[in-house]
Amino acid sequence: MRKIRLFAVLLILAAMPSFASNAQNMAIYIEGTATIEEHQVFFMENFKMEAVGLDFTVVDNKADAGYTFRFDVEPYGSQFVIRITLVSNENDARIVSFSRFFTRLEEMYEYNQFLFFQAVLHIPRTGDAETITKAEAAIAEFETAAAEADRNDDWRNKRLYLRASINYPVAFYTLKSNGLIGGIGVYYGPFDNPERVSPLDNKIVALPGATLGLEVQLLNWLSIEYNFQLSMGDPLNNDFVNIATGMEIKFPVKLIRNFILGPYGAFSIPLRKSGVFDEFPFFAIGCGLQAGIKAGPRGAVFIDINYMHYFGDAVLKNPYGSLYPEPKGIHYRHFTVGFGIGYKFGFVDWKN
Repeated sequence: MRKIRLFAVLLILAAMPSFASNAQNMAIYIEGTATIEEHQVFFMENFKMEAVGLDFTVVDNKADAGYTFRFDVEPYGSQFVIRITLVSNENDARIVSFSRFFTRLEEMYEYNQFLFFQAVLHIPRTGDAETITKAEAAIAEFETAAAEADRNDDWRNKRLYLRASINYPVAFYTLKSNGLIGGIGVYYGPFDNPERVSPLDNKIVALPGATLGLEVQLLNWLSIEYNFQLSMGDPLNNDFVNIATGMEIKFPVKLIRNFILGPYGAFSIPLRKSGVFDEFPFFAIGCGLQAGIKAGPRGAVFIDINYMHYFGDAVLKNPYGSLYPEPKGIHYRHFTVGFGIGYKFGFVDWKN
């Protein structure tokens, strides 16, 4: 989009030799205020660069300039507003004044050139009325296109998202040595002199599941999702339904249009324990990565990869009956590697 705006300005300037010659070596003074220091530094540096790019001479003393370009930035609800004013230093008269709203500072990289150009375009020049009118019309046209492009990017800037996904968690149960003969065997008889021993192995359960969640986007780079998870299977049965609730803290990255990347940290609490366990971990902590592609004006199709580690042992009731009755509980370390695909639908705009 910035390339489009730059191309538009170049076209306008190409049709305005009087402006180019008038701007060359013209002295201008730039000043500004902002409630946030980062904003003040950002706009001051950018407007100075735009002025130099249009052949103005930026001076440090207001008395040395014919005109003052002034900006003021302040909060406005959940957004910010930047007000631009062009003043004639000869009689302190305000030539033009306008404003623009923005949510995130990085948005303004695409607009700084137009804001500066819209102001200095009104510096009086002889016989330029028709040219100014044409230039203003061109600016309005491109601003309309820019606004439309911004609206098309709203899908990844909603306050709330409803998430639904189909998952395929692969649950790993890694055998621990607690009470086992040689660290791997269930047995019959005394531990020191068993009559029968049967070796065990790790267990893997790979069955489908689903997740339903509500994501709240707190900042452009931070969101929190509360979710409800279902998955199938335990180490002995495929038809058991596991139920859990969880939270994901996401850090969205929005560098590429129509694409969003969201690394996250996750926390999960099992709500239903299978009857095959004597004990089961109370919670799990992990991390993941969610990558989404725009799918409609309000949402995205995404894929999800995650890892969850359960704290505490999963203690399986000995299922071998009188054949190998010892130990009573078999200890496993439990973790999952999950894969999923889903859709997230956004609602409630930031501007609201």
